[in-house]
Amino acid sequence: MPQKRVIIAGLVVSLAISAILLAYHIHRGLGATYTRENNNSTLGATKPRCAIIDGLSEAYPNDYLLRSLESMLKKAGCIVDVYRGPNASLDVFKRLTDYTIVVMRIHGGFMGKGQVAGIFTGVPWSRKYVTLARKGYVAEGIPFYPPPRGPKVFVALLPKFFAREMKGRFPSRAIVIAGGCFTAKTTAIAESLCSKGLWLYIGFPKKIMLNRLDKVLPKLLSAAIDARKEGDISVIEKLGEQVGAKVINCAKNSHS
Repeated sequence: MPQKRVIIAGLVVSLAISAILLAYHIHRGLGATYTRENNNSTLGATKPRCAIIDGLSEAYPNDYLLRSLESMLKKAGCIVDVYRGPNASLDVFKRLTDYTIVVMRIHGGFMGKGQVAGIFTGVPWSRKYVTLARKGYVAEGIPFYPPPRGPKVFVALLPKFFAREMKGRFPSRAIVIAGGCFTAKTTAIAESLCSKGLWLYIGFPKKIMLNRLDKVLPKLLSAAIDARKEGDISVIEKLGEQVGAKVINCAKNSHS
């Protein structure tokens, strides 16, 4: 089926197989380009693995933020893998269960009238993803504000991708912080991750501007580290209310 792009009320809408995914994101980024990459590192068995996934680094780099997040995770005892730009790939998202804490700095969006939310990778869209789109695993994702540099259209992951393509199970008390617009507009992505043993999913049900997101992420990570250590989520739930994030407790929301 050919792809179509139309203009509706001044908004760019991408029709990929029968899915419309909008991403309302981004004002500006701060800092220089972060150059470190750890992919499939050889890791010690005694330390937890943690990941930073920055799908916005090409268009909106923030070196200072990434270094701060990495330092926090290392102080918490993690061995940290950092994935930037196109290295924030589908394969990385398939392996989220390798990690105890995942911090994402990404585009988020939703389809149609908001029934289904999606998370953008850093991978440019191409025709080779059409088969996955037909399965309902991915969609063509177009940021609402065109990026000043880098790709303009990305592969966006839908809830079914996490349910069907993600391998393994999360470690005990694993936490995912999905920093981006609409990453918790619905609970479908969280539910898919919860089914893989996730403990807490933290996302944003509405828009969040990038300059604010970059200020909020370290606070959420600090609270997440404390919550995991203490087994008490009351502080991060309160913080979530203050910053406009939704904290989903997988155990509480489990229907099993």
